[in-house]
Amino acid sequence: MIEEGNENRVYEVSYLLLPSIPEEQVPTHVAEIKKMIEGAGGQFISEEDPKLRHLAYEMIKLVGTRNERYKTAYFGWVKYEAPAQSAIDLKVQFDAKEEILRHLIIKTVREDTYVPTVVEEEEILDTPEALVAEAVEGVEPPVEVVKAPETLETL
Repeated sequence: MIEEGNENRVYEVSYLLLPSIPEEQVPTHVAEIKKMIEGAGGQFISEEDPKLRHLAYEMIKLVGTRNERYKTAYFGWVKYEAPAQSAIDLKVQFDAKEEILRHLIIKTVREDTYVPTVVEEEEILDTPEALVAEAVEGVEPPVEVVKAPETLETL
């Protein structure tokens, strides 16, 4: 019999690391996050290393005694399988880690695993204005609308 909370489930944790972390230290923080997951009994399925990205909105985090404002952060994610109780335990650990700006743990399925593609760094840091301008630049002019014949005989 399986006890409540001990059956394995598939989870995905996405996280934002503070942009004040030097780029060469980001892998160290990712290793700490993965160590927490392994410590909770997690087995890795897939992951994407964090990349510096512009945030959709400014986020505020209490760092020390000051509210710091952030417009960019390192975004990464890990998909793993672990006991159900691990999600609660990991949330507590992630909340306590000062280098994590935000995180989200969701229950998911193994089958829809995303395989990340290589993206150039300049594409990641494009501003919303540049993305809109690029999208509009490639838009074709509207197609001319021609009224269809009213009956088949006119064809």
